[in-house]
Amino acid sequence: MPPGVLDSSSGKETRVKGKAIANRPNALAAAGLLMSAAAFPAAAAGTLTLGVDGIYGTTEADISGFDDTGDGHHSGAMLEIDYAEEHWMVEGRLAMTEGDVDYELEEQSVDYGSYGSYGSYGSYGLTSQEFDMSADSTTYAGGVRVMLRDSLAASSFYGVYSGIGLAHVKMEGRIPSPSYEDDTHNRYKDTIRNWYIPAGVIVGGDVAGSPWRWEARAEYRAVIDSDLERDVEGGQGSFDDSPSVYGLQAEATLAYRVDNGGTPIELRATPYVARWSADDTSSERNQYGIRLGVAF
Repeated sequence: MPPGVLDSSSGKETRVKGKAIANRPNALAAAGLLMSAAAFPAAAAGTLTLGVDGIYGTTEADISGFDDTGDGHHSGAMLEIDYAEEHWMVEGRLAMTEGDVDYELEEQSVDYGSYGSYGSYGSYGLTSQEFDMSADSTTYAGGVRVMLRDSLAASSFYGVYSGIGLAHVKMEGRIPSPSYEDDTHNRYKDTIRNWYIPAGVIVGGDVAGSPWRWEARAEYRAVIDSDLERDVEGGQGSFDDSPSVYGLQAEATLAYRVDNGGTPIELRATPYVARWSADDTSSERNQYGIRLGVAF
């Protein structure tokens, strides 16, 4: 069977497990594109939202404007809510009883979710993150970043960081078929576990004479290992090699510091853009959104 082809001639539910390392197709699925025959197993039509790695960023609770604890370090936590719009475009092929069917999909959708993280900083930083997203999927993600940082001036800093992250995603949908117009055929359920490595740079600082603070961040993410378990009604997906999968994200944060009875709190707004893509394919996922939250 050709890569990325779904055989729907069996008329029964089939469970398929696939393993991806670095550049296999379900690595891209786990990264958040999840639907091209050229890049990963065929998936579903309709609105697919998979808000994981590279979409919501890894904004650690870097509260550089806060008072140090006396040993040159500071720490803090952050809670945010997220709203985003996304656009994805994929193409694929279905193996039907009446012959192969090629299709192209282009969709827009809305994501929303919650996000939290903790960070401790000095000349280096160690951060963790937790995330939950709800739309047409449920995502639980976590990761750890290690940051090397230094001061540019008395009120600004820069840093570079890397680490490792894991996302666990459950989602379901329907694969388009000219043979079935209703939603009761060609449905699937996916469980995805995805390991990725981020690499990024960050700069930030205080606005002199004001309670405002700013940050800017750029990050590259590589999917290194992914496992996809798929239940398909009426068919079976196949797995094969695919081009390299990667993600890019850029974001900017504007924060306002509030002195809450001697305990500083930051009100934060972070607009961002993100992209996941596979080399030499037409599959891509672009997203833009904003996170609103508080750091303390």
